[in-house]
Amino acid sequence: MTTALLRRVMEEIDTAVFAFDAAGKLRLVNRAGERLLGQPAERLLGRTAEQVGLVDALEGESPRTMDVVFPGAGGRWEVRRGGFRQDGRPHTLLVLADVSKTLREEELQAWQRLVRVLSHEINNSLAPIKSIAGSLQTLLDRSHRPPDVDDDLNRGLSIIASRTDALSRFTSAYTKLARLPQPNMRDVAERLGLSEAAPGMALGTVPGSGVDYTEYRVNGGAWTKKTNTTNASPFVNAFTAEAEGDYAIDYRSADKAGNVEAIKSVAFSIADGMSVDKDAAVVADVPLMMSLTLGGPVMFGPLTPGVAKDYTASTTALATSSAPSTSLTVSDRSATATGHLVNGTLALPQALQVAAGGPFAPLGGSATPTLLKSWTGPIASEPLSLEFKQPVAATDKLLAGQYGKTVTFTLSSTTP
Repeated sequence: MTTALLRRVMEEIDTAVFAFDAAGKLRLVNRAGERLLGQPAERLLGRTAEQVGLVDALEGESPRTMDVVFPGAGGRWEVRRGGFRQDGRPHTLLVLADVSKTLREEELQAWQRLVRVLSHEINNSLAPIKSIAGSLQTLLDRSHRPPDVDDDLNRGLSIIASRTDALSRFTSAYTKLARLPQPNMRDVAERLGLSEAAPGMALGTVPGSGVDYTEYRVNGGAWTKKTNTTNASPFVNAFTAEAEGDYAIDYRSADKAGNVEAIKSVAFSIADGMSVDKDAAVVADVPLMMSLTLGGPVMFGPLTPGVAKDYTASTTALATSSAPSTSLTVSDRSATATGHLVNGTLALPQALQVAAGGPFAPLGGSATPTLLKSWTGPIASEPLSLEFKQPVAATDKLLAGQYGKTVTFTLSSTTP
């Protein structure tokens, strides 16, 4: 029952499965393997890996991916090998899985993530530009402009220029990334698994270079050598250990001048039920970033002279910060009647008050900004309600026209 079920599963899975004996001859192939090689099993069984075109898959690392065109299909394949014994004889199990579609989906996901990053960074620059441009337009549309309007215009244009420069640098960086030159290949003194070279040894990283051969021996036995021929690499020499027991592997390399390096060794054991644990570090970097987007200008209703009243107005904001702690402050950077709305040279007697979900506080100057809110952790698109209150007493003298002032909201990190 179990054997029949296993054979049924082998025939139905869409993954090519092959089994080779110790002599390298094919002893088992499923239907997916027949389709891949374009021949029926009766014509494949008994042939060598080289004859069926699978010799490259039986060598090298496992698992790995390789681009190969077979008689029945082409694309990118995941290659996995394993050993098993049948009737006491060792066999090699070879599994080829088509991963082309999966890799294309991963490439699409990578492009989608890139577009999201680009959109986020571009919006971080465009949002404040739009907000500041709207505030400057409001200043220019006023019939009675405050005396410090030129300062406000210069400061706003300076911020817009700074933001556009940052956006230009950001896009230029991605442009350079997309135009990276082709790598400059050159010989280096490097060998896989060997850390030192013998004196005078000429090394290379391509077939036919200075290394003549790499050889190894198992438990003090005979040396097994792999020569650096035109189509072979001297840096890879595979050894498979399946049986339980202790193993001591000695290895060394020699160059074509006859210099042989000192013997190096590695030891390991295979035991029934043995397991190996490996720790892998998984990391993701988050840049230090801050973003504050304002909903629009703040407009009070008409102020009525001779009537005591608190007038209120509000706007919204979205705050984002990756700093460990962040604060939001507001200030009046004008030297004219700091903290008060002005109409020409006349200022309202009562100071403008501001809040962000807490109690109202008088608007401070650039040296003593008003703290509106603080956070003790990172925030992302945190919605804020910015509230303004303008008290007017019955005896306050109000001049006909428009009172106004430009206030500055600052989102800053409170911990370096």
